[in-house]
Amino acid sequence: MHAVLGYYKWLIDLLWQVVARGLMERGSDGAIVNVSSQSSQRVITNHIVYTTSKAAVDQLTKCLAFELGPHKVSLLQVLANN
Repeated sequence: MHAVLGYYKWLIDLLWQVVARGLMERGSDGAIVNVSSQSSQRVITNHIVYTTSKAAVDQLTKCLAFELGPHKVSLLQVLANN
């Protein structure tokens, strides 16, 4: 479980850092869209790693929106329906 969660977190961290840094360096408005799942807000039997990783994406999106907002970078999230 830790390996999967660590991989997802590493991948998302890498992507938003590259994109956000580029937007801030150019001084342009922009948006980052994260794709999550409605599973992040539900309990699903035998899907603890998947639902936990999607919940982490949800919280990361909220935190990044707060941090990057002053730099004119918006964070949006799409919750896919399973």
